[in-house]
Amino acid sequence: MNYQRRFDYDITTSELLQKLRNLNDEKSYLKSDRKVIMMCGFFENSHLCYHLQLTNAHYTPVIFNVECPRGRAFGATPHIGVVMPQCKIIIYCTFHSERITRVPDDGIYIYSIFQKAVNYDQFSNSQSDKEKERIARKIWSQHRGKCLECLRLPVAFEPRRAAVHEQHIEVYCDEITGKFQYIAPKLSKEELPTSQLPSAKEMQ
Repeated sequence: MNYQRRFDYDITTSELLQKLRNLNDEKSYLKSDRKVIMMCGFFENSHLCYHLQLTNAHYTPVIFNVECPRGRAFGATPHIGVVMPQCKIIIYCTFHSERITRVPDDGIYIYSIFQKAVNYDQFSNSQSDKEKERIARKIWSQHRGKCLECLRLPVAFEPRRAAVHEQHIEVYCDEITGKFQYIAPKLSKEELPTSQLPSAKEMQ
């Protein structure tokens, strides 16, 4: 039999990633500092963490909901929240490699950050970040239908490069051109989630 391919599947991984980057630039309120989540030090440390910086370039508040890649190895903190206009936030993307025997292929796993623009009035009475997060969760629980605005970032691994892991901090910025304000976490060590535990390099 003469099988004819109706579609051209001859494409490289780099071309697929580039198409994904171009798509993200068109349908995303939140802009990332990089177009890929780079996990470094796969063989040196079983808990890898990437600090993803997101900037809200929209003129209204944007709530987000992070969908991690399937499997128990991936995580994100926080995974639901809000970013005010012209402000920035850091999401800690984590990977636990205890049960992984080899480095995963680049671009196989993807973080999806769903977004929705909301009105200022919904956060007018919120005084703290916890209150804003509670409101964002309530809005997402009432959401129905498709979410058209989504930022999808592929995960890549660099096992031979030493992991550079900074201390986890809460970042808040009033304007894109302004300076960061650093607020130390108030949680005790017992209350810290796994994604905020110090790395092996920090414990030395």
